[in-house]
Amino acid sequence: MTAEELAAGGKSALVANAHKVSIKKYYNMKRYYLDRKMKSKSHELHQEGCSLLPLKDGIDLGLNLNYRSALREAYQLYEDISGCVRCTQEHQ
Repeated sequence: MTAEELAAGGKSALVANAHKVSIKKYYNMKRYYLDRKMKSKSHELHQEGCSLLPLKDGIDLGLNLNYRSALREAYQLYEDISGCVRCTQEHQ
């Protein structure tokens, strides 16, 4: 590709491709919640849709790419965190 071709459309093609990748990641993200109340000496981390997710006492951690990124978010709030029995099984 020549410099003129790159300037004319190659750069925008690279940007468009990067945009497609970021949109794909966005659609693969899941919402995670952290239980405010401690259970068994720790706060439980849940994925949206979990049947064990507390309805009122959850802290919305937002969209995360995976369980580990949600766990990193949770550790910024509390030290003692455990994965939900149901949600943890899905991620092993």
